Amino acid sequence: MTTPHPRISDDQTIRQQYAIRNCVPARVAVPHSIEEASHIMHLAAQHGWRVVPWGGGTHQLIGATPASADLVIVTTALNRVIHHEPNDLTISVEAGMTSAHYGAIWPVTVKCSPLTQPCLMPLPSAVRLRRP
Repeated sequence: MTTPHPRISDDQTIRQQYAIRNCVPARVAVPHSIEEASHIMHLAAQHGWRVVPWGGGTHQLIGATPASADLVIVTTALNRVIHHEPNDLTISVEAGMTSAHYGAIWPVTVKCSPLTQPCLMPLPSAVRLRRP
């Protein structure tokens, strides 16, 4: 199978790493920019692919297993700060930013939900930011 984008892989070894229980995706994409993610999602829509998002992979076993997955889109490379206003305690980040990565960049304390794994959890998933 040939893939329509250089960031999309159909390699069996890579696909196995993103299996959800017994559902192995047909393809895996790891976009490195918002533009690449947009282009990949546009291709998926054109081809009618069923897409599964994949952040840190910590919540993939919650809920029903997909019957099939044509594409897993991995957001871990989308981990940049878009905008930060420290005086307003606001920040805009890309989808793959984790609390561990954020904590290494900015001097604030990240308080996570007790039901999450802070080092792997994508930052937007239930965090509260406080100044030290």
